[in-house]
Amino acid sequence: MKRWIWILAVFCVILGGFSTLDTGHSSTKTDKSYQKHLSIKTFAGGLSDRWAILIGIADYPGSINDLSFPDDDVHDFYDLLIEKCLFPPDHVKVLLNASATKKNISDAIVGWLANNETENDVVLIYYSGHGTRINSSNETDGYDECLAQYDYETASPITDDEFDELLDLLDSDNVIIIIDSCFSGGMTKAIDSHLKSIRNTPKVSIRDGFKKDISKDGRIILMSSDENEYSYDGVFTPFLMEGFKSILADSNDDGCISPEEAFDYAYPLVVSSTENISTGAQHPQIYDGILREIDLSILKNVYNPNASKAFDSIQQAIDNATEGDTIIVNANEYRENIIIDKEIKLIGIGNPIIDCSGNVGIMVEADNVSIENFTICNGSIGIYIDFSDNILVSNCNITNSGEAIKLWDSTNCTITNCTAINNSWRGIYLDYSNNCTITNCLVSNNNWDGIYLDSSTNCTITDCIVNNNDDGIYLDYSNNCTITNCTVSNNNWKGIYLYYSTNCTVFSCNISDNHGEGIYMTDSSCNKICNSTIANNVGYVGLVLSDSLNNSICNCSFIRNGISIQGYDTSSIFYIHLCNNT
Repeated sequence: MKRWIWILAVFCVILGGFSTLDTGHSSTKTDKSYQKHLSIKTFAGGLSDRWAILIGIADYPGSINDLSFPDDDVHDFYDLLIEKCLFPPDHVKVLLNASATKKNISDAIVGWLANNETENDVVLIYYSGHGTRINSSNETDGYDECLAQYDYETASPITDDEFDELLDLLDSDNVIIIIDSCFSGGMTKAIDSHLKSIRNTPKVSIRDGFKKDISKDGRIILMSSDENEYSYDGVFTPFLMEGFKSILADSNDDGCISPEEAFDYAYPLVVSSTENISTGAQHPQIYDGILREIDLSILKNVYNPNASKAFDSIQQAIDNATEGDTIIVNANEYRENIIIDKEIKLIGIGNPIIDCSGNVGIMVEADNVSIENFTICNGSIGIYIDFSDNILVSNCNITNSGEAIKLWDSTNCTITNCTAINNSWRGIYLDYSNNCTITNCLVSNNNWDGIYLDSSTNCTITDCIVNNNDDGIYLDYSNNCTITNCTVSNNNWKGIYLYYSTNCTVFSCNISDNHGEGIYMTDSSCNKICNSTIANNVGYVGLVLSDSLNNSICNCSFIRNGISIQGYDTSSIFYIHLCNNT
């Protein structure tokens, strides 16, 4: 909701009661110096490399200096960063009211932000609260502009010089500063006052007129008012956030909003909404020390940061991508059948859902592809990797499909931290695929096999839970494979089945409570089963060796199975513990 504060005329500096701050005077400056911004646009910052500190002070010591909206503005800004701007929640630090002391602000920048951000990261620092000026002999206009943090009376306010020293500790070349306070325009004092809100002036000519303050290359600074103006409580920030969310602010129609575009949107609204106030209108200011624009908020659901463009569908983004691009997909439901035919990273934010409508959800037909953080449902196959190498599937949940994940003639692929649940056929199926890894996956309640390897070699299954399937893990003509640290339980038939498979290892696994055999080998030789527990496979057999020779079973416990071992031969080696088998 827009807060039409000019009716209430609530000033950010309360003239009668903020006696320790020099409030200055309001400006009569008009908006004729405002000009639209044009700049070169390239991507800065990625999915996990965005950091923010949000500072809002509405409740100052006592009550005479309190403001109405800074804490609300911070909450709204936090939601904006998480929902529209790709900031991970743990990358945003919030300092509100009494927590926004001079020490805490310094510690947040020096001890937290500077220790995390890097040169290419996007860094945003937002301040909403009182602003003031103090006399200074080293400034052209005779003043230091200051942020009045919560304890400004006892610790002294933060001057522009002090703020600049903190910012100098950052490595990032993509620093966004937003200051909603009185006199904030003076944080970037210019010798020639008319330059302060002209945004397409060449950077060098502007810098020549600046004293030591916070305006430097690698920074863009949005300020709520000129250096001699009041910032009215509840005006600048709401209009700015409205710009970050509005398609009307998207001047180049790329589906993304930069700080410059949001400023362009907010500026005339701030001026027009304050021009009838007796103390004078408020004129936001901008300093742009970054040649490119930063895509801060994303209006459409699918975003390619490398191309600085957003799209309505995943497939549209892929079709417009080039090799090596990253495509970011925001949380939503997508009814698409996707073909990836180039080297890309497809990254979901907030668990987007792909409804496959009975077809293949994601078909991979290229090497070096990453698919991360999706829920995929209602497909014939959730993810189908076809004759492709070096594929990563991570943090995906595939459910209510025929097969969750299938690999055909693919090598060096990794499936990690995925769930394959309630599929009508197999959970994870590797067919003629070699040197692949399945790790930390939950494979459950699939009507056929949980994990099925057919004619696949040198594959590893580790740290997986495989339960409530037909067979748990089935190796069919698959050699030199390893199953490690897995729990295989409550499957309808066999826990682990080796069929014509050799030189495989089952190590440190718990194979229990299966309704058929714990481990069944048919024509499978030279395999090792070590340090595993085979238990409670009641009514059947813990281990069956059918025409299987030269196997080693060592340091295993067979507990409460129907029969511990059946069909073993003298060529196999046994070092086992038997307990309560019938």
